[in-house]
Amino acid sequence: MKTKNTKSFGYMLALFFLSSCALFKSSPIEYAVDPVCGMKVSKSEAFTYKYSGNEYYFDSYNCKESFKMNPENYLKNKNVQK
Repeated sequence: MKTKNTKSFGYMLALFFLSSCALFKSSPIEYAVDPVCGMKVSKSEAFTYKYSGNEYYFDSYNCKESFKMNPENYLKNKNVQK
């Protein structure tokens, strides 16, 4: 037998799930390709480096440092996503 309290709890639980779904909706994840190793990396979590007015994204600190040492080596003859 359902009581008034059980029904109220059900409504509260439904409201919680509906509101939490709205909280976790986020904008789509943007990706870039690491110009050093070619890995796909989330722009929001990547290591970044600006070069010649463009921002480049890296999956690791080591890739970023390799790029900094000789960026033209990684940029020539490649379609690098900025």
